[in-house]
Amino acid sequence: KAYGECSAQNDTWACTLNTVRYKDGNNEYVNIFDMKFFSYIHFGYGLIVAPLSQLKVLENRFFKRYLDSGKCRRTHQYILSYDCDTTEPYDNFPKEIEFVFGDYSYSFPKDIILEQRGKGYQFQIYPGRYAPQDIWIFGNLFLNKFISVFDHKTKTVKFYRNETEEIEGGYIHITKISNSFSTEGKATSKIIMSVLGGILFLALIMNIIFVYKEKLELIP
Repeated sequence: KAYGECSAQNDTWACTLNTVRYKDGNNEYVNIFDMKFFSYIHFGYGLIVAPLSQLKVLENRFFKRYLDSGKCRRTHQYILSYDCDTTEPYDNFPKEIEFVFGDYSYSFPKDIILEQRGKGYQFQIYPGRYAPQDIWIFGNLFLNKFISVFDHKTKTVKFYRNETEEIEGGYIHITKISNSFSTEGKATSKIIMSVLGGILFLALIMNIIFVYKEKLELIP
């Protein structure tokens, strides 16, 4: 059963990002953004990318007071990267950040979203300087947590948990999932390698038998 899915739009693999949220101290959801965004699902991209305007909202939410007090300083013009004299920004950061597509939410622990770098911190959501103001891109940082199926028949993108045992959909057929991806292509490669290994082993045994036989024939 799919963990979540969203529809392909305008001949692209894309979803509508409803919001990004977290739980406050009272265990109540707080939305970071008050609008929906068009989002590309991109396997060839390594990052999560957001419009500059939305990164500013993210910064104001979690770092503004530390910047205003001088406890933290921006270290890059566009990337949300900071040098801080305190661990408060990380200590007070939500334990999880959730990305909500349709009726499904996808949660990430804070150490993935806010990376510690020495005495500083850097958001792993990067600016899309040249992208339209309302577009996000979800690359491998997001996709690596899930098994993603791009279904051409139904024109949907589906996300599955890693512990899913069997998935059929689109041009990907996944048979076994552990902590890493296992697709039909990879399974085929393993079979081919196993067959080749068997052939090489058989050839080695035949060669040993042949050499041993020759030595026996030479013994008077």
